[in-house]
This record gives sequence, structure tokens and C-alpha cells, in this order.
Amino acid sequence: MNMKFEMKGNVNRHYFEVEGEGKGRLYEGLQKSTFWVTKGGPLPFSFDPLSTVFKYGNRCFTKYPAGMPDYFKQVFPAGISFERTVIYEDGGVATASGHFSSNVGISFLLSIWISSSVIFSFAQNNGAVTLSPNHVVEQCEN
Repeated sequence: MNMKFEMKGNVNRHYFEVEGEGKGRLYEGLQKSTFWVTKGGPLPFSFDPLSTVFKYGNRCFTKYPAGMPDYFKQVFPAGISFERTVIYEDGGVATASGHFSSNVGISFLLSIWISSSVIFSFAQNNGAVTLSPNHVVEQCEN
């Protein structure tokens, strides 16, 4: 399944827009995406906290056991809406709302609006939120 993402946001009075595209396998629980900032870049914060809004809790890509009804796939093509509030360790808060839908030409579309007057307070200067915008998280093996 092809996916398209769009996000518009205002973080600490910094307006930005992000677009993305990806592919996923709905019935296998897999998804992979690439994102880029189209307006307001470079972001004055790490992209890492925004990634949770795009990917976390995306139940459309949950692999359910055989015989278990999958409500999240049954709602398409009309789709499903959500509102999520993320509270960070340093007291910052982000509120995001979005809509997952399926339409002609794009198998899956996620539109998000994220807004907060203080999403990151930067009280701690050594956390993932305050890493440089081009920071890459490396995969570690146990």
C-alpha cells in the first residue's frame, strides 16, 4: 500500500509543513516512510518528537490474529480521525489531530495538524528533543 503524509504545525510560534511518502503492508504490520520539511525549515528542534505523531499508534498497520475483527481496516475508504496529546519529560506538550483516509490515486493519506504554544521547553539540554535537527538515531543491538 502506498502512503502519503502531510503535516502543518506551529511549535513555539514557528510555523512549518512536512510532507512524506512511504509503503506499507497492512496485513503484515509493516510500514516504512520518508519525510521532508517543505516550509519553515530548518526546524529549530529535532524531528524525533514529530515522528511519534506520524507513526505511533497507527493501528491501520497492526497485524491481528486470524479470526479477530480488524475495525481499523474496515473503516476505509471513509477513514478514521484521531486527536492525540503527547506530554514530554520536560513539561512540553504537543496536541495533534489527524485523519487517515483512502482515496483514488493514493492508497492511504494521513493529514495532521500539530499545534502547541510550548511543545518543548528545553529545560534539559541533553535530551533527544534538543539534539541538532540533523541528528540520526543509530540502531543498537543487544
